[in-house]
Amino acid sequence: MEQKNYYEILGVSPKASATEIKKAYRKLAKKYHPDTHPGDKQAEAKFKEISQAYDILGKPDKRKQYDQMKAAFDQGFRPGGFDFSGAGINWEDILRQAGRGGGRRTRTYSFEDLGGLGGLGDFFSQFMDQGASFRQARAAPQKGRDLEAELKVSFEQAMKGGKAKLTLLRKDTCPDCGGSGAAPGSRTQACPQCGGRGTVTITQGGFAVSRPCPRCYGRGTIISKPCPRCGGTGRAQAKKTISLKIPAGVSSGTRLKLKGEGEAGPGGGPPGDLLVRIRVASHPTFSRKGDRLYTDVSVDLPAAALGGKVKVPTLSGRATLKIPAGTQPGTTFKLKGQGAPSAKTGRKGDLYVRVNVIIPKKLTREQKEFMKKFSS
Repeated sequence: MEQKNYYEILGVSPKASATEIKKAYRKLAKKYHPDTHPGDKQAEAKFKEISQAYDILGKPDKRKQYDQMKAAFDQGFRPGGFDFSGAGINWEDILRQAGRGGGRRTRTYSFEDLGGLGGLGDFFSQFMDQGASFRQARAAPQKGRDLEAELKVSFEQAMKGGKAKLTLLRKDTCPDCGGSGAAPGSRTQACPQCGGRGTVTITQGGFAVSRPCPRCYGRGTIISKPCPRCGGTGRAQAKKTISLKIPAGVSSGTRLKLKGEGEAGPGGGPPGDLLVRIRVASHPTFSRKGDRLYTDVSVDLPAAALGGKVKVPTLSGRATLKIPAGTQPGTTFKLKGQGAPSAKTGRKGDLYVRVNVIIPKKLTREQKEFMKKFSS
């Protein structure tokens, strides 16, 4: 997690005076105020951040505690634990201001106990998360990662719908250890450092702060012999073939969501979801726009001039289209209900047929004479 440095947010030095801090806040607040940036979420977030920084640094008592806590973590924080000795932080004073009282007895507090300081609790948890967040993430069951895949279907299958199969690689629960992470035949045991609790405490000045156990990462158990197949993670890469239903009328770019078909969750958590993007293959005869289909048909010159009938391809076979006399090249006719089905309603659109008139490249003597008479 990125640490919030309130001095940097306001653009002032840690040695800045109260007047300088107030002046910097007013300048930034005016620049990012929501009234001057209506609908701008980034400006709104920036304004809130500036206000939070001033709420801490603009009040002498909060600024003092902030400086103490920042110095403590700058000097004493270590990825494997926390050393508060010599940091100069007065825990009893901080917790008393947070409304939690004090006393000589050792008391255990969580990070939320600092919330009464109006933002200092959030600041405190930022630094604690540096050493604990990845342990907590590994310890608590989490939902598995969502996966994305692409499935190419034929034009005919997209129009009719039906079932399709998709094969992909994903992390599934390890079949050898059943997700425990322990090698077959071995067992997990209670962590000797935390006694199976998953947390340890740090005592400072009569107070104790809990954090995840650094040995078992908050699980409460340790694996003496990790599973060779998954390396102790409880998940292994596997090939999976999934059957899915293709709705009739599906179009390219459609995303189908298959719940629970993503990766297995870490720590025994629920699996993620699978998002399948459909790509429909092109067709040599039809083009498509929504539920409308388009195709071309060719007729000879006499049929266009005198009228007639012509066979037209459709999704359900060939249909007969009546061509009126005097049909011009490029004329488009509509066949109702012969288009693509709607993936939402199932109702079919229309088929639009464009007529191309075939002009012969070579004419016989009789044809030439006829055309001359026709043109005159």
